[in-house]
Amino acid sequence: MDEVLAESAPGAAGRRGGPALIGANPYAFRAGERLRNDLVGSICIVWVMSGRGTVRTGPLTLELTKASVMCLPWRHDVRWEADQRDPFRVGTVHLVPWHAAQVEVEPQVPWQRGDPLLDADYRQGEPGEVIEIPLAHADARQLVTLGGYAIDRFDRGLTSDVSLRAMGRLLLEELTRASTAASDNGPRPPLAFEQMRAFVEQNLDRRFTVAEVARAGNCSPSTAERLFVRWTGSSIVSWSKDLRMERASVLLSTTGLRVGEVARAVGYPDALYFSRVFAASFGIPPSRYSSVRIRP
Repeated sequence: MDEVLAESAPGAAGRRGGPALIGANPYAFRAGERLRNDLVGSICIVWVMSGRGTVRTGPLTLELTKASVMCLPWRHDVRWEADQRDPFRVGTVHLVPWHAAQVEVEPQVPWQRGDPLLDADYRQGEPGEVIEIPLAHADARQLVTLGGYAIDRFDRGLTSDVSLRAMGRLLLEELTRASTAASDNGPRPPLAFEQMRAFVEQNLDRRFTVAEVARAGNCSPSTAERLFVRWTGSSIVSWSKDLRMERASVLLSTTGLRVGEVARAVGYPDALYFSRVFAASFGIPPSRYSSVRIRP
């Protein structure tokens, strides 16, 4: 990945430039929804906020879950398919490895063949491979944090040339660190953790205790907490709450359920309390929440 941080593009002697952020947004898929982009002129970093599904790029078909961050290489094709029962909501950021300094960065991602931005000589990069980085790595979690910050800046319209170049450099530097740290694919989560995570994901419609989660993994509550901190960076209670809120955001943006119905579907019998927790997580009450319906 080091070459993407070069100040000069290959074959562009004497021309100055560097990385740039050109897009950042969340996308909530509907159940079973499919999207296809034939040729994307970016490096795309994608992570799952909730749910699950598959991503196909080139000859690869990959499961996409909350366990990892994925990086799709420069000028990739991609086919998204959301799970029928638990469709994913993803966060994405799009980067140009090298953008000429003399041309102002336009915050626009070219999606299809024929888009003039795909062949613009002031946007360049090198072919690469798909990278998956387990969220067990602290650098991967930092990458998601930076990605969330980029989405927030796009939402608020803070997309000046200077900020897009600064964010592009930060994101690519963090991607380089994270991919290097995970280059040996890292350790795999133990079966006990996978069983407990599955229990939480399958029981979001009710309240449960840490002891119940621990029993699902056939371990003690203290061991269960240690495993969750190790593999998610959060306690069981915190991770479960975040997962409930993400599931609620999907239901609010993809179904016609009322706030009270959504609250009960994610284990909150008290709709008022649910609304306070949701607002603390997303910055707006659930009654005003709506998904940004643009491509990932």
